[in-house]
Amino acid sequence: MVNYVGNGLEHHENGINNIRAVAYLDALLGALDRKGGNRLAESFPTRRLTLYQERPLTELGPIGAERFPVLYGMRRECHTMTAMDTILSGKPYPLKAMLLTAANPAMTNPNSEKVRRALSTLELFVVRDLFLTETARLAHYVLPAASFLERSELHVHAMFQVVTLSRKLLSFPDVQDEYHFWRDLAHRLGAGSFFPWKNEEELTRWLLEPTGLTLEQVAGHPEGYPFKPIRYEKWREQPLDTPSGKVEFTSQYLKDLGYPELAEYRPPAYRLRRDAEYPFVLVTGARKLLFYHSRYQNIERFASAGRNPEMEIHPADASRLGLGDGDLARVSSRVGTIQLPVTVTAPNEILPGTVQITHGYRQANVNLLTPDDVFDPISGFPLMKALQVKVERSQPPLTPPDRTR
Repeated sequence: MVNYVGNGLEHHENGINNIRAVAYLDALLGALDRKGGNRLAESFPTRRLTLYQERPLTELGPIGAERFPVLYGMRRECHTMTAMDTILSGKPYPLKAMLLTAANPAMTNPNSEKVRRALSTLELFVVRDLFLTETARLAHYVLPAASFLERSELHVHAMFQVVTLSRKLLSFPDVQDEYHFWRDLAHRLGAGSFFPWKNEEELTRWLLEPTGLTLEQVAGHPEGYPFKPIRYEKWREQPLDTPSGKVEFTSQYLKDLGYPELAEYRPPAYRLRRDAEYPFVLVTGARKLLFYHSRYQNIERFASAGRNPEMEIHPADASRLGLGDGDLARVSSRVGTIQLPVTVTAPNEILPGTVQITHGYRQANVNLLTPDDVFDPISGFPLMKALQVKVERSQPPLTPPDRTR
């Protein structure tokens, strides 16, 4: 693939325009929907469970929709950071209860200390999870969630144009799968008409009806059922999904909302307004192979095999600050401070003036440093991967990490 945007570009101050610029390159290079370029995946025509076409809910004043209309218009998502402010302030209306599943915002959202304060203010906070996460510890009620082994679910892998059905292998008496939980809740609240299917199997059959495939056909191919052969250069036979049917470098949709119709370069703050107090640029996007965000940190075997939280730094910067492998460093932004061990990288692994801290570690939560008031102007996504920090040596140094594992 020539150009790939799946590296968290949206978590920068000009993320959407950066992603748009990458999309331009495919068209300019003649690589669109060609081998080696970004292939346009073909959809699998299942029924949709969302009701946003019939009930867009805009009359309810979705939080953040007025400030970030693209986020709600394209994804029907409220703005999480604004929601934290709403909980704390009661404006524009009170937000007093939350039912949360499959998320750990106390670790993964920016300005985590504020998130914890907001969630602790709720009059009712219910969390469904497999583990007692940092977020679950703040809840009034923690309900056991079903793992992927305890449910059957349809998965569409659009990039490979394959559909799979996960198989339920076991169950526990007091644990509901996602569908049964929301179905039962809807029926108790008088909204049962939106959940007419008795179980996951009935629901999956309904979803598959327009596709021409049966549940048995998909289940009979645990390796994946290819619903369409992969084709290239489809634009020769069918128009693109744009108003003109062609590649469009400008967006009338964005222009009508008051945004630039053509992607514009906006320098990040650390290049435009360097802060002498915070001379380093902190990157938070690198991953550790055993973990996915804060997931799997609760599995003791993984936690013991994985490396502890660390701050990676260029050897020239480490030497200037008097830091060596295993020394304890204090990293501060205008939002907060954390302490964690240092790992001095090879000179070609990180740029001078840059440090990297992987997110998801409860022992040193990097999102205690990330701001919740700097956003991409179009999507409203927060700045999480290029912020200004200062680094100082702490005492005493820690034992050097074990490099034999």
